[in-house]
Amino acid sequence: MSHEEGVTSSSASRLLNFVGNVEGRDIYNGRCDVIVTDGFTGNVALKISESLAEMLGAMIKEELMRDTRSKIGAKLAMPAFERFRRRIDYTEMGGAPDARH
Repeated sequence: MSHEEGVTSSSASRLLNFVGNVEGRDIYNGRCDVIVTDGFTGNVALKISESLAEMLGAMIKEELMRDTRSKIGAKLAMPAFERFRRRIDYTEMGGAPDARH
């Protein structure tokens, strides 16, 4: 099957709720659950997702430890931060962060 046939396949579209070509922002906005790419592109998307999650986590932690008020707020919000950490942990998800929750 060619790329064009795959993109326009109505039987696949009905069975899988096929949405067609997606943009980069659609990886995280919940528009689709599965994205099919070539190996290189998919690997780049996953590696960027993993490093972005780690970088944001480190930046948030740095800001929360900046002063006493932030530390108190961080302590109160710890259960939410832990849930968030589990959602973006690629070792638990097996891929990119889950944007649906």
